[in-house]
Amino acid sequence: MDEFIFDSYLVDNTKGLLKFNYIVKKRDREIFFQEQIHLGKSLNGNVNALLQQELLLMLHIGLGISYWKLYCIKNITIKTGVLNKSQAEFFNKVYKKGLGEFFYKNKIDYKNLVSFPFIKNKEHFFINNTITQTEKFLLGLGGGKDSIVAYSVLKKQKKSFDLFVIETNKSYDVVSNVAQKINMPIVKIKRILDSKILNGHQFLGSFDGHIPISFIYGILGIFYSIIFGYRGFLTGNEESAKYGNVSYLGEMVNHQWSKSLEFEKMFNDYIQKYLVKGQKYASVIMGFSELEICKIFSKETEFFNIFSSCNRNFSITKENQSLWCGSCPKCIFVYIMLGVFIDKNTLFSIFKSNILNNISNLNTVKRLLGVFEFKPFECVGTPEEVKSALLFYKKNNLYRSDAIIKHLIENKMI
Repeated sequence: MDEFIFDSYLVDNTKGLLKFNYIVKKRDREIFFQEQIHLGKSLNGNVNALLQQELLLMLHIGLGISYWKLYCIKNITIKTGVLNKSQAEFFNKVYKKGLGEFFYKNKIDYKNLVSFPFIKNKEHFFINNTITQTEKFLLGLGGGKDSIVAYSVLKKQKKSFDLFVIETNKSYDVVSNVAQKINMPIVKIKRILDSKILNGHQFLGSFDGHIPISFIYGILGIFYSIIFGYRGFLTGNEESAKYGNVSYLGEMVNHQWSKSLEFEKMFNDYIQKYLVKGQKYASVIMGFSELEICKIFSKETEFFNIFSSCNRNFSITKENQSLWCGSCPKCIFVYIMLGVFIDKNTLFSIFKSNILNNISNLNTVKRLLGVFEFKPFECVGTPEEVKSALLFYKKNNLYRSDAIIKHLIENKMI
């Protein structure tokens, strides 16, 4: 019988090294995977043994989503701990909703597919206030506008925080440059994927596709903040993350689900019940529209020539030659939104091209606008936000002659 096994984990307390092991039993073969997390310093005994076990179990199951999706095996075995019904339902939902885009693109019927085992009489341990906390938070830092705005908001609120960076298989120049510009204490951890997962096509019948990466960042951030005594883990997830892309098998698929308020509330509930009461997981900019975020960012001029939201800068296997490709949905979306608040020459100096004068970008703009197909599977705002921004371009003589704006006006799309 096919089986996916959360097999074991190894903890080197001195080195701060965690190794999580998984086994896929498929037909007549077994495939072993290991993911490593390098914390960069020794675990300091801030938490009791039971809490550490629950934290490691959360990581083991959460990180395992990258390996489970290779075959989507229904039969799941967990050897490193047990879940109660509520915990199992949490992970069922994370896998189901977090992999919505993956299921859609691979035409997988996800209904009744994800079912984590649980026991009814798992002893619910919870010892309140057993960890030593500072007043300091961790703030997740990427290289894009959202985490920079989150930093800006916290700075104005005079909150105490350190920056938190997760390097998956390698460091990223964009993130390093932004962190250097901010010039604050920074925590870096390294996440090393099993090398076999980068070559999934070698496995017979394996699937490939999107995972809820913000969920991965969330569990790693909360793990680190609890282990090392921070008040909580903060992110730069925006309000528009709650809006989905396309309906599939009766449910809305949302590329950004693990950045949404729904996930934030669900994860916080899990943290309060099974980890540490009072520990905080929250987005600093939840409730901010994309236009509000870009308005704030437009004042952070020192980041203009070093930030990027283009995913090509964050590829594990490829090196990007420029900060912006100028043709992907994220490049086009950020260009449109930022142009409302900064002048055209500055916009060109950031993106190195006039994106709205490139007619090959038209269909992507129409998708962002909601008049063609459905919203791209990217971290972009809503069609309403895009339309609001494009109405600015319609009224601005500096943009009306750009090929895409001209087309949208002539066809009464804006």
